[in-house]
Amino acid sequence: MIRLPAPRQPYPQVWTERRVVAWRRSGQRPTVAVWTAEQLAEFSSPSPAAIRHERARRQLLGDTWNESGPVSARVDGSPMRPDYLTVRFRQLVRASDMPPMRLHDLRHGTATLALASGSDLRVVQGTLRHGSIVDTAAALGHVSGSVG
Repeated sequence: MIRLPAPRQPYPQVWTERRVVAWRRSGQRPTVAVWTAEQLAEFSSPSPAAIRHERARRQLLGDTWNESGPVSARVDGSPMRPDYLTVRFRQLVRASDMPPMRLHDLRHGTATLALASGSDLRVVQGTLRHGSIVDTAAALGHVSGSVG
């Protein structure tokens, strides 16, 4: 029997200013990237046009507006393609001129920001559904000091 070494899990790398400069020069990005709290706030702030659009939709739909409707449904209620959110997120990141991130990287970023804000490691473990707190600590513990 041939024994192969266990694959190394890529650890999230925070988009520090130094990493952003290096990415802009080379185009190279970490396998798993995490925005800082400031970068996430910049990306997720709705534009005035987006706010106006949502208000107009709410007015148009009136009583049929469903605040808790499924995020996987289109405006007419039909299901979205499974890859729609991934593709759309990629387009929005490119258009924002922010350092690149995959949609899945938001999971790591959320957990990292939770740890940086003082959340208990066991709470983050449960949120991520990790089987072991050791996995959570190994995956996220080394980046929490550089997120703020």
